[in-house]
Amino acid sequence: MTHIAPLRTIVLAGSGVRLALCAALIARHCLSEATKIIVLNCADADIVDADMILRPDMQRLHNDLQIQVDALQSRAKARAVYAVDCAYDGGRIALPFGDYGMARDGAAFHHHWSKGKGLGQPYDLDQYSPSLAIHHGKSQLPLAIAAQIGIGFGLQVDRAGYAQLLLAKARDLGAKIVSAAQVTVRKGSADYPYSITMDSAQFEADFFIDVSRSGQWAGSIGLAETGWQDHSLYLPYSDQPQGIEASHLYSAIQRFIDMLPTRGGGTAERREYNRLAQEQSERIADMVCLLGNDDKSISQRPALRRKIEVFQTCGRIPVEDYEVFSPAEWLTILLTKCGNPLHHDRLADRLSEQDLLIWLDQLRGKIGQLKRQLESI
Repeated sequence: MTHIAPLRTIVLAGSGVRLALCAALIARHCLSEATKIIVLNCADADIVDADMILRPDMQRLHNDLQIQVDALQSRAKARAVYAVDCAYDGGRIALPFGDYGMARDGAAFHHHWSKGKGLGQPYDLDQYSPSLAIHHGKSQLPLAIAAQIGIGFGLQVDRAGYAQLLLAKARDLGAKIVSAAQVTVRKGSADYPYSITMDSAQFEADFFIDVSRSGQWAGSIGLAETGWQDHSLYLPYSDQPQGIEASHLYSAIQRFIDMLPTRGGGTAERREYNRLAQEQSERIADMVCLLGNDDKSISQRPALRRKIEVFQTCGRIPVEDYEVFSPAEWLTILLTKCGNPLHHDRLADRLSEQDLLIWLDQLRGKIGQLKRQLESI
């Protein structure tokens, strides 16, 4: 059996939430007696908006790091959010985190709704979304209540407070956090691939991760684009649609951890990492392209073009590998941009027309009741 030589020193450089999130996650899964984690917290050039949206999948990160709701509320001013408002060529649109209605008789809910529209049912699809009912409501739910009502939600957090919370977690887990005004990264020796100068100090690293938004150090070590090359990683940055920034970064660093290299190898893992990263980036680009409604760009994106064509015909939404956005999010923008499909799923015809209209009315009534109850809290 081949001896596996673990990395001795992993160095991360960057600032803000990007650095803090990666530092906490890598410290949680990679730090050991054999592997040190050094985090270079540079002058913060990454500050954008004061607040940021965390999609529902980020709850897995908080569970993994054992970050409690109380800490998120007190240190990051977290509050529950059920949809994100996105700009598109026709104005603004709310993309819900939760589903519309419920599937029945093997057909997704929107097929039943589409059939109902053909029968004269007058209500828009958003009337059947608990997520949008809360999103457009008057009250902001406390996290404790949001966790009890069984509807998936994300978080809106204070960016600076969230970064401090994650960086403190990385420190508690054993990472060495160093404030640095100036960092220079150069190719090192055969034993240590990188030589890093930080202010007046110098040290070597087996692996270097550039967490900056702009790839501040990537160019100096030969990284022309995001991805994993040799003994370094330049992490992607996406801030559109709203809420994707943290999720994209989280999945990128989690993927790296899953394929963590050793001192002696990593070629196959590196190729696979970059392939999966590209697939995910394409799915994000598909959504950005559809929101922008650039016909020329859409024509150059086969997966997005297929989504549009299939949806326009029969209302189905093809699922690509490594999807980032939920079916409800795709449904919202496809319906807005493309209009109603030519026909609904035939499985929706199992329900009689009379029973369908009664059921739709009952669902809308329940969602209205939920909205009124939550607004009274």
